[in-house]
Amino acid sequence: MPGATPGKWIDAWKQRMPHVPLELVPIEAATQRAALDEVDAALVRLPLTDESLHIIPCTTNSRWSSPQPTRT
Repeated sequence: MPGATPGKWIDAWKQRMPHVPLELVPIEAATQRAALDEVDAALVRLPLTDESLHIIPCTTNSRWSSPQPTRT
């Protein structure tokens, strides 16, 4: 996922589940929903609404949720 920083989540996985291998597969935001059918877990770009998914927001990006400044 472009712009994602999964390092802390990878470290947490390795600490909590060292016996379970973790394979990282890059996915594009435009095809992320289709990619979810091929993986067990993913870091995705929200909004992603699908009642069949268990989505846990890891962080928010206030830069995108606030209005962009106007240039004069």
